[in-house]
Amino acid sequence: MIWPFSRPEPPREAKAIALARRIEDLRAERDRLPERRWFGRDQARAGRDLEALRREMIALLQAGPLVAARDRLRAAEAALRDAQAAEMLLREQAGARPPAWDPEAQRAAEAVAAADHALDLARDGLRDAFAAAEVPLTAEQLEALALLPGGDDDIALIASVASLREVMRTLESLLPDRPEPEAVARYYGYAVLFLETLLAVQEQVVARIREEHVPAIQARQAETRALLRETAKLRSGERDAARRALLDANEAAQRNALAAIAIAQERFRQKLQRLGQAVSRTRADLALARNTHETVRVTQDLARRLRRTDQLFDELTKLSLPDVLPFAGDEIRAELLRMSNRLVAGGERAGPARPRRGA
Repeated sequence: MIWPFSRPEPPREAKAIALARRIEDLRAERDRLPERRWFGRDQARAGRDLEALRREMIALLQAGPLVAARDRLRAAEAALRDAQAAEMLLREQAGARPPAWDPEAQRAAEAVAAADHALDLARDGLRDAFAAAEVPLTAEQLEALALLPGGDDDIALIASVASLREVMRTLESLLPDRPEPEAVARYYGYAVLFLETLLAVQEQVVARIREEHVPAIQARQAETRALLRETAKLRSGERDAARRALLDANEAAQRNALAAIAIAQERFRQKLQRLGQAVSRTRADLALARNTHETVRVTQDLARRLRRTDQLFDELTKLSLPDVLPFAGDEIRAELLRMSNRLVAGGERAGPARPRRGA
């Protein structure tokens, strides 16, 4: 129940930014803590808290319309399987196909039809969720996500990327046209954190493919090949035509299964290749974001030092600051301009500058 005067639930983007602030604050606390302490907080305890917050961030980014639509699809598939199993059990108990007028048979058939219709609606809902997330899919791609192994991981990864895109858009919209240096530093700190989260999700999918899906499909392949050898052995010694026909049908089904397994293996190979490329791009983006964050931090520190002393002016004028995304050393540039104007004005009052010793 929602009370009439209760505060509305904040959007997921706001929750993610608030959680990112908590992570940043906890990181700063961890850096100030001792490495080990018998009593109280230390870096190890703060590190465990950080890991818990990272898992919370991943869960927050994956939660949403896409994963909810996926879960509804899986529930609809399970409901259809249960309805079909109940109808099959009714047929087994009747010993033959129940007559159409049988009330139980009618209810079982209606349950199967309703579950089948609910499954169609769930598929449509998943397609609509992808469209709303600006991820248009063809009917074949949607069918692959729904049927092939690893589809749930794909949907969770796509949901994370879509959520991060919205979070970054929200974060950029919160920055004014000429933000304060502290806001710029915090922005890039968030960018680093969200890229770390994306990299963690990508690496989770890669690990699940290598540690779960690929071994499982290899086990099915070995099992099917052993069954195929057994079928060939039975067929070679079988003289009855009806039994040979049944073994021929079994062999055909087993070869079809091996072909399907080969397709799944190729899909996992291609998927690992694409994920490897995506992980490499994310690591490159993360390295750039970290470099940018450090550049912002260092140049801010230099600017603060400039306010306290004039001795670094000659050295600072020789620095060539990199252009890094929206941040281009504006803080340092403003300080240098202010310092230059002050020196020029002072020189005009004091007369020509003395030549440097050794010039």
